This record gives sequence, C-alpha cells and structure tokens, in this order.
Amino acid sequence: MALKFKEKTPELSVGMSFRYEPVIINIPGMPPGLPIGTRLLHGGVHLARNPSIPPPLDLPGSNLPRSVSYLADKNGCGFWRLIAPDLLLDLNQKALINEFSVMVTDPRWYQGVKSVIVQRQATPHQLQFFEMLKNLGQQLNFKVLYEIDDIIFKEDIPLYNRCRVAFEDPIVTESTLKMMQLADEIIVTCDFMKDYYKEKTGNKNITVIPNYPGRFWFDRFYDENKLEKSYYKHKKMPRVGAFISGTHIDVMNKTNQKDDYTHTLNAIIRSRKDIKWVWTGAYPLPLKPFIDSGEMEYREWANLLQFPKSMYDADLNLTFVALEDNIFNKSKSNIKLVESACVGYPCICQDMITYEDAILKFKTGDELVDQVWSSLKDVDVYMKLCKKSRAYSELKWLDNENNIMKHYEVKFTPYSSPERKYLLETNPDQKISVDVK
Repeated sequence: MALKFKEKTPELSVGMSFRYEPVIINIPGMPPGLPIGTRLLHGGVHLARNPSIPPPLDLPGSNLPRSVSYLADKNGCGFWRLIAPDLLLDLNQKALINEFSVMVTDPRWYQGVKSVIVQRQATPHQLQFFEMLKNLGQQLNFKVLYEIDDIIFKEDIPLYNRCRVAFEDPIVTESTLKMMQLADEIIVTCDFMKDYYKEKTGNKNITVIPNYPGRFWFDRFYDENKLEKSYYKHKKMPRVGAFISGTHIDVMNKTNQKDDYTHTLNAIIRSRKDIKWVWTGAYPLPLKPFIDSGEMEYREWANLLQFPKSMYDADLNLTFVALEDNIFNKSKSNIKLVESACVGYPCICQDMITYEDAILKFKTGDELVDQVWSSLKDVDVYMKLCKKSRAYSELKWLDNENNIMKHYEVKFTPYSSPERKYLLETNPDQKISVDVK
C-alpha cells in the first residue's frame, strides 16, 4: 500500500496546524507505510477511515514538554550542565530535549518548545541568534535562558588564566552582557555567581543549580576495601593528588608563576620526601624538576568518559584543591570536592566560600601538609573521613529526584512560579517572591 495525497501540501509557516488527508491506492510490490520523505509532525498523521487499517499510534514523546539546549562544549560544562541532565530527563520520560552546537534558525523547529537554553555564547553573531530566539519566543510562547558556569568579564578573570584572552575583546563583553540582559532567566552554579551577575547585568531572574555528578557516571568507583588497603600500602609515603585544569596554572608565564597554587609550593617541595604529590592534568611549572626526577608524579588528563576511572586508578589516599582568593575563584563551584567524594577520597580544600562545605580545609601550604598527616593519623580516622566523604556525594547525585527536578523546573516553569518546589532548596529567595505575589 502507498499513500497519495488528495491536494498539494500547503507551505508551512509559524503557528500553522495541519494534517495529511490521504487516500489509499495499490502499487504492486510497494511496502505499506508513508511515502519516503513524508515528515511526521506533532499530532501525527491522520489516515482516511478504513476498517482494515489500525488507527495511528501516538508519536513517541508527543505528550512530553520539549526543550532545546545549545551547548558551549561537549566535554566540560556542556556535559555537566546540559547533556547529563537532559539525558536523565529524557530517559525518565520527563521531557523531550534536543541538544545542538549548530544554530537552527528555522522557526518551524521551535513550534511546541517550552524553553531554549543557550550556554555561554559570547560573539556578536551569537547575539544575533539570541535576539532571533527572543523574538521567536515571544511569538511562540517559549522562554529563552542563558546558562553560565564561569566569570566571562575580563576584569575579573585572573591574568594567569590562559583562557582570558578569549574575553579581552570589548565586543565579546558587550555581546555577552546584552544576551544576559535579554534572557528570561540566567542559570548559574552558586550563590556568589548569582549575586555577581545580578550586579553586572541588572537581570534579577537568576537561578542557582549546582554541579551534580551522574550516578551512572561515577558510582561504581567507590571501594572501601581498596581505600583501606591503600592506606596501609602507602602508609610510609601517602599519595596526595590534585586534578587541575590548566586555567588555574600560569602555563603561559604571564604572572611570573603566581597562580592558584603558588602559596602551597614551598611546603609541597619541602615535604616531597615524605608525601608523594600526584598531579593530574597540569602542574605548577616550578615543580617540573621534581616531576622529571620522579620525586613527584604527573598523570595525563583522561577523557570525560574515563575520568572517574582515572581518579580511581590513581590509587590516592587524599586529594586537595588550592585557589587564590579572588572573584573568579569565589564564583567557581565545589566540583573538586564533589568528584573526590564520589570516589571516597577525603579532599583538603582551600578555606574560602567556594569550598565552605568541606570537612578538611587549609589556608597555607603548611596547613595543607598538617591536614595530610592529621587525616592519616590512623586507619580509623582515615576510614571515617572516607565514609563521610562518600556520604556527602550521596546528597549530590544528579540522579536524585530533588536534583534532577531542579533542571526540569528551570526549563518548564516560569521564574518564581509556585510550581517550583525543588529549586527552592538552592533559591530560597524565589519563595519570598511567591509569597509576596
């Protein structure tokens, strides 16, 4: 059976609703079904009544709310902030979400969409696209959100950050600022960043959703027996690791090696005979002689899929993260604490607002070394820290309903809507707005 259309299909335009009205004809050897190239649109295909033909099935996902995500990348913030949450919402039949890194300008694509999220776009060309989305959203009744997990105004990006150069052109700043001002809502990772962008942009509709790791990604790399065995295995020389992006190190030698780890280096160098310092992804350049001699260890950065396994395989006793106390770092999420917690490694964190949740904190390099030894005082102390660390991660899984539903609510409910229940955990100010209304 093949289908023949009674009339020529009309031109499609925004806001049109339509369905095909076919008649049935016989063509020898032709398989049943729709002609090649026939596009299934929301609402399905209406077949002429014929008792021998079963009624059409609903299209998969046609009853789910739709959203579109435009990614900044696919290997970092794009995964944490959009790809992973979108995947879980899709798999759990909560929503139907499509992700792109190429702009779709056909207005028909956005029919039935409830929200469009644009992540960390910054160029004039991207601003034009954002303005198109904003105008289209007003016509088709969807909201446009701007997602950002970092500081992108150059005056607050440290000179040692190798990515600063991408934001030095004032046109980039102007384009980014305009998009954030136009956005129906801005999504950020922490309270400090929320306040920062409120002041910078004047847009008060800013919502915090922290970085949550997927249980499907990290969960199988916690092993209490392995942690205890590693304690005894490395008791004489414990392994303490740092997982570092090159943006935290003065890799371009712009600041004479003054970066996030400078204040720890003297103590780290002095303790190298007693502690095996393990660096993954990057290391402060003054430590190169000790890397070359084998007194310290360097491990290459793993790809996104293998990253949890690389943490597990590093066979560490502890991790640590150092930060300079500046605006850029205060706006960072506590991602290194959360990653370590998933594996069960106790993490010694810089004592600042970014890591206010940490159990183990330090201000100076000497305090860092002291924390290493006090954490490894005996196996009971150490294993209690491992279990507390893992318990912290249990609250942070993206798969937890109260975490994944924050992503649902930001996509499909208005800012400060009474329907927002999960988002109130990290945005209590939105409840005040509801009460006032």
